Amino acid sequence: FKQHILDEEVRSRFQDREVIPLHARLSMAEEEFLKVQQEIKFAALKSTKEESGLFGKDESKEKRDLLFSIGLFKGYMSSPQAALSSLRNRVAKLENRSEKSEAVEDNISLINELCEKLEAIINSNQDSKYNRFLDKLIEMKWSGRKNDDRIVVFAERIDTIKYLEEKLSQDFNLNENAVKTFHGSLTDIEQQTLVEDFGKKDSDIRILISSDAGSQGVNLHYYCNTMFNYDIPWSLITLEQRNGRIDRYGQSKTPFIYYLIGKSELEGLKTDLHIIENLTKKEEEVYKTLGDAGSVMNLYDSKAEESQVEKAITEGNEDYLGDFDLELLFGGESDVTESFVEEDPLGEELSLYKGDFEYYRDLIDQLKSEKLLLNDEAEFIDSTYLEIKNNKELNRVLFDLPKQAKPALNEPYRLSLDKTTVQNAIAEARKKKGEWSKFQMLYDLHPVIKYMMTKLEASVDKDVALVAKLNQIPKGTAWFAIHGQVANNIGQAVVSEFFVVPMKMAGGLHAKPQTLAEFSGTFKLSEEQSTMGINDFDINTLQNVLPDAIDFALQMYMHQKQQMKQAEMEKMSAVYSEKLKNWERDAKNQMTMDFEDKAMTGFVKRRFEDRELEIQTIIDQSSQYFKDLTSLNHDAYLRVVSVFFNN
Repeated sequence: FKQHILDEEVRSRFQDREVIPLHARLSMAEEEFLKVQQEIKFAALKSTKEESGLFGKDESKEKRDLLFSIGLFKGYMSSPQAALSSLRNRVAKLENRSEKSEAVEDNISLINELCEKLEAIINSNQDSKYNRFLDKLIEMKWSGRKNDDRIVVFAERIDTIKYLEEKLSQDFNLNENAVKTFHGSLTDIEQQTLVEDFGKKDSDIRILISSDAGSQGVNLHYYCNTMFNYDIPWSLITLEQRNGRIDRYGQSKTPFIYYLIGKSELEGLKTDLHIIENLTKKEEEVYKTLGDAGSVMNLYDSKAEESQVEKAITEGNEDYLGDFDLELLFGGESDVTESFVEEDPLGEELSLYKGDFEYYRDLIDQLKSEKLLLNDEAEFIDSTYLEIKNNKELNRVLFDLPKQAKPALNEPYRLSLDKTTVQNAIAEARKKKGEWSKFQMLYDLHPVIKYMMTKLEASVDKDVALVAKLNQIPKGTAWFAIHGQVANNIGQAVVSEFFVVPMKMAGGLHAKPQTLAEFSGTFKLSEEQSTMGINDFDINTLQNVLPDAIDFALQMYMHQKQQMKQAEMEKMSAVYSEKLKNWERDAKNQMTMDFEDKAMTGFVKRRFEDRELEIQTIIDQSSQYFKDLTSLNHDAYLRVVSVFFNN
C-alpha cells in the first residue's frame, strides 16, 4: 500500500486527500415519505418476532415487507427519482398480474400514495440532498464553464444519474458537452472515448456523472481532483474503488472527496442514516491505517458486504463494523509479519553491453548489414533518441496499434531512452483531444522494437548456434554457451541457467563448467571483439565435439542444479503437507461441531456427506497440485546458444 512506500520520490507522487461530509437535513416532505418506509419495516419486524420464527418460509409476507422497506430506503438514499422509478415499475407489473398477495409491495393503493409523495418532493424542490449539493457547487463558484474545476460525481442508480444530469443542466444552463454520464449501458469504445476525453486539458466536460461501472480500472485524476459521492454504496470495497479514481498515483493536487449524507431525528431513520454514514468513517479510518477496506468485514465481495449492511439496517445495529483492530484482523500480535527492507533488492545484471543505447545501436546496425533494414529507415539522433520510419511492412504488421500512436507512412516513430522526455511528452499530449505522445519509450516491449527483434531472430536458423573465433580464447579449446532449463509437472521453469562448458577441440573436457557471467568476465566479452575467419573444417570439428559437451553439461552442471533444487522443493513440500494435515484436522473438527446437535435424518446426512466430500476433494486437489508444483522429474532441456573457440 502507498503508505508503505519508502522511496521519497515515489511517495511525493501521492497526495494526502481531504474527506468532507456534507450533511443534508431532510425536509418535512422527505421525512413524511420515509416515515411510511420505517413503519413498514417496524411492522414486519414486529410480526416476525411475534411468530418467533425467522420469516417462516422464504416467500413469507413478513420477509417480503421487510425487503420492500429496505429497498425503498436504499432507493431514496440514491435519489427521490430512483425511488419513484422503482415504485412506478412495481405498479406496472402489478397491473399486468392477476394474482395478488397481502404483501405491502403488492398494495397498489399504498404504492400510488408513495409515488405522489415522491412527485411532490421533486416538483417542490424539497430534495434536501440535491439542494445541499447545489449549495456546495455555488460555494465553490462552480458554474460549469470552461475554466471551472472538473468534477466527478458517483451515483449508484441510472435514474439518479439521469436526474442529476437534467437538474444540473437546468440549474447551471449547461450545454450537452459540459455534462456527461458514464454507465454500464455504454459500449467499451464509448466508455474509453469518454474517459480519454475527460483526461485531456482541452476537454469541454466539466462534470462527469458516473455509475459504479466507472469505479474500477478508470483514471479520472488527470485535471480533476474533486469528487462527490452523491449516494453512499453499501460496500466498503466499492467506496474505496470510487475514491481511488482521483486519489491515486500521479495526482498532482489535493484530492477533495465529498460525501452527501442525510440527517434526521426521526425514530429508526436516524439509526439507519448513521449506519450508512459509518461506512464513510470506516473507509477513511482503514485508508489511514491498513489501506485495504476489504479486510474490515472480511468478506472480500461487494455484494456480500451489501448484504451485511442490509442486515445491520434490519437489526438497527450501528456497531456492525466494530472497532478496527489490526491484531484481531491478523489473528494476534504473534502472527503479524515484521516489515523487511532489502537495501539492494536488484540482483547483479549480466549484459554484454554497457547500456541500452549500445544494445539498440548494434541491433539497428546488424539489421542494416543483413539488408533487413534500409540505411535511411532507422537512425539514432543522439545517444537517447532513435527514429524508425513507418514503412508499408511495419504499418501492416502493427495494424492494431491505436491510429493516434502511428505516424504516417515514411514518418518516424520517435523512441527515447530518457524517461523524463517521454513523461513530458505524455503530459503535453494530454492537453489536447486526439493527441498522442510525440515520444514513446525505447525499450524491448515496444511493438516496433519487438518487431525488429523478431526480424533479427528470423535471420538465424532455428537449429543452429552462432560461432565466434576469438584470439583471447585459449588455443585448441571450444567454449559452448548453453541454456539449461528444467520444468515441473505444470510446465513452469523451475531451474533456468546460462552456463559454459569448456571443451578441447581434440576431444575431452578442458575445464569444469562455469556460469556465463564468469566466462564473460574472464574473456572480456562486454568489450568490442572481432571474430576471425571460420572455415568448414572448424565447423565440422565443433560438431564432433558437441555430443560430449552436452553430456558434460548434463552430468557436471544441470544434474547438480537439479538435485539442489529438488532438496529445496522437498523441504517446501514437507512444510506444505504439514499445513494441509492441520487444515484437514481443523475442517473435520468444525464439521463435527456443526452437526453434533443435529439428528442424522436423510437430508442432514446428505449435507454431512457433502461436507466430507468437499474436504477430501480440497485435500486431494491441493496435494496433487503441490506435488506437480514441486516435481523435478523431467530431464533438462538444453539449447546451445553460441560457441567461442580458437584453434
